Amino acid sequence: MVREPIDWLGSWYRYRARPQIVGQPSSTAHLSFEEFVLAYLGGTRPEFAKVGDQARFAMAKENTDQITHLFQYEQMDLFIDFLNDRLGTSIVLPRVNVSPLASVELSGATKAKLHKKCADQFDLWTSARR
Repeated sequence: MVREPIDWLGSWYRYRARPQIVGQPSSTAHLSFEEFVLAYLGGTRPEFAKVGDQARFAMAKENTDQITHLFQYEQMDLFIDFLNDRLGTSIVLPRVNVSPLASVELSGATKAKLHKKCADQFDLWTSARR
């Protein structure tokens, strides 16, 4: 599964803003989403912006199998249908690990920068459309 990149970053931002880690280097509680994304796009990422890269994670490594089925996170129903069919059973995925609510608005300039610098992540997400 792959998540739309802005939504994916928003989830990380909200998750790292939870009260349990306030004051730790990984906390985003003191930042706006705009500041978080700009730090993610920067050269050396601070601890709170070290969240990886969906495209790099999904790329096949040498001598490994490639992904054969890729689903958008936003189309969970298709993924569940696939699992039900493949496994011959009924899968129920409860909603757990839900991040706190927070504003995840970006300026047009930051969105454009994100689309340019992370084009491979947006391409991966688009390629998962079914």
